[in-house]
Amino acid sequence: SALPKPPIPTLDHSLDRYIEYAEVVAEGRHQPLQRTQRAVYDFRKAGLVYQQRLLRLAESEENWINQFWLPEMYLRIRNPLPVNVSPAYIFPQQHFEGEDDWLRYTALLIRGFVEYKNKIDTKQLEREVSTGKIKVHMCMQQYDRILGCYRQPEVDEDVHFMKPNRNRENEHILVMSRNQAFVVHARVGGNSLPYADILYQLRQVLRMSEARKGLAVAIGAAGVGDRDRSAHFWSAMRE
Repeated sequence: SALPKPPIPTLDHSLDRYIEYAEVVAEGRHQPLQRTQRAVYDFRKAGLVYQQRLLRLAESEENWINQFWLPEMYLRIRNPLPVNVSPAYIFPQQHFEGEDDWLRYTALLIRGFVEYKNKIDTKQLEREVSTGKIKVHMCMQQYDRILGCYRQPEVDEDVHFMKPNRNRENEHILVMSRNQAFVVHARVGGNSLPYADILYQLRQVLRMSEARKGLAVAIGAAGVGDRDRSAHFWSAMRE
């Protein structure tokens, strides 16, 4: 609430910038620009009505950008999520001496994420500051979303669910092992589980996945392909 609302550029400014970008594209593709210029010229008058509607919307919303930016840049993209939309992070290469060694490493990572999420939920993180010449405080909502959102596949446009912060309830994560999904509890009754309990659960997951190897259906792959196909699969699973 302490942050200013996102500003709205004037219609002329937006259209001038649009022409600048269009010129670059037209030059790169060796295409004429006259048709685009005529369309922009006509829209300078017709667009005033939409500009006024946008100004009224910005006045009534804390952040008018999200309802346009989130669907267009994420939820309506039909490409598979890994790499295309959801980035992947590679940790520095580790050298483990055995199975229990990498299980301990994984348990430490999970415990670290749980502690970090607790700081997010309880607003203990310092507000980020921009890296530009003029330093301004940034919105921290992205932190609430990154560990508290679920993107459900739907035809044409996915649905975003945001889990409310409930530090006094149970929380779990999903662990994939040999193409099988397992629930690993991270918080019980509002209390974060200690490292030893998480490690015990991981050992159990590994044993169960080995015992079911070749028997379980690898349904996890259904969520990493084309989003419309994932939506049809998810709909069939719910039925």
